Amino acid sequence: MTYINFHPFASFYENLFIFLKRESMHEFQDNKNRIPLIIRTIFYGYTSILLIDSQKGEIIQFPLRRVPNFVSTTETGPWFYYGIFRINNNIKNLHIYCFDCLTGEDRTAIVIEGTCTFGVLDTLLVGLDDRHALIFDSSPGPRLGWFFQTRLLVDFDDGRTYPVPEDLDGDSLARLQDVWLCGPGSDTLILKTGRIQWQEKENFWCQNDTVYTDQMETIAFCRTGDLIRSIKAGRAIPWTIVDRSDRSSALNVLESDRQYLYYWKKDFRSGVTLLTHFPLGRSAKPDDLQRYPFAEREWGWTWFRNGEGYGVRHTDDGTTELVRLRDRQPLFRTRKGTFVHVDPKNEHVLMARSPESQKDRRGCRLILVRLPDGMVLDQWEDRHFFYDDRHDRIVLY
Repeated sequence: MTYINFHPFASFYENLFIFLKRESMHEFQDNKNRIPLIIRTIFYGYTSILLIDSQKGEIIQFPLRRVPNFVSTTETGPWFYYGIFRINNNIKNLHIYCFDCLTGEDRTAIVIEGTCTFGVLDTLLVGLDDRHALIFDSSPGPRLGWFFQTRLLVDFDDGRTYPVPEDLDGDSLARLQDVWLCGPGSDTLILKTGRIQWQEKENFWCQNDTVYTDQMETIAFCRTGDLIRSIKAGRAIPWTIVDRSDRSSALNVLESDRQYLYYWKKDFRSGVTLLTHFPLGRSAKPDDLQRYPFAEREWGWTWFRNGEGYGVRHTDDGTTELVRLRDRQPLFRTRKGTFVHVDPKNEHVLMARSPESQKDRRGCRLILVRLPDGMVLDQWEDRHFFYDDRHDRIVLY
């Protein structure tokens, strides 16, 4: 069984895209307990990289000599980072590789040795540029809430690793939840701490539970150049704190583009949620900050395209409504499907509908509709989609 995954760094040039081919490696069946239901587990691995030129219609496939245990989560242009675990004399080592998607060549592996607890689900690899990556791991043993005990910067040019300072202005990188690259030129590293989902945190608040550990959440960012220089010099990282919450509120990052970070903060005491644009540019001014207050459960989903915010609202009559956030202007209504993309002039909307039967279908039906009359202009069956924020476009595959 084969799947094609669109990777986060998929569009590093105007017409070049990267896909990862993921195939089943082996199958495991468990019926040892002689129960009627046989449990089947299929293990998948990335086996090759597909480089697609959309203008020429050409596809180049680079087979991977090694099946990665995990891959980088960030967009780093044509450089693809991945990791493999190996055990030698009961010592588990992590080998990190950098694959050049333009030449098909692997960079020399960086080997991190030690009796650590490296595991596929316990390790986070974050590519930064063509020579640097961050590795977060749970070794030598995770503590509740403080999970990533090992934090290293890897330099492929000098073959060295550098310890990453834990402090985050009173918070800790050991409590990292998510991290990614964006901003002008994708030169900004953004992260969020608090290893808990906002729904769980709200439940703790309603139960008046003050014992759980992940009360604090922090959103912060730093330029990758400043980050790398500070780590190598052994200095504190110059983080910019975007927002922070205690046990009475929760943060939820929505998305980001080259100009803004979009997130909302919910106050459990009042039930009010503030949706915020946070400017990422160096020349950003305080008045660039935009906030949209909305009541609890007013929007089922929100997203931003080219700086414009949109909300999806479910009405009492069973329809789904697309609303422009800045003026609460309804743009379109439908009884089936959901909304994917709106063009900058609000003239067209791309909608997605799940197939009526899931048998032998992996994607959805995508429908291009003209606003405001709702005329269907085109349809694509059994497709997936990816939003390329670098060029503000939707890629179908």
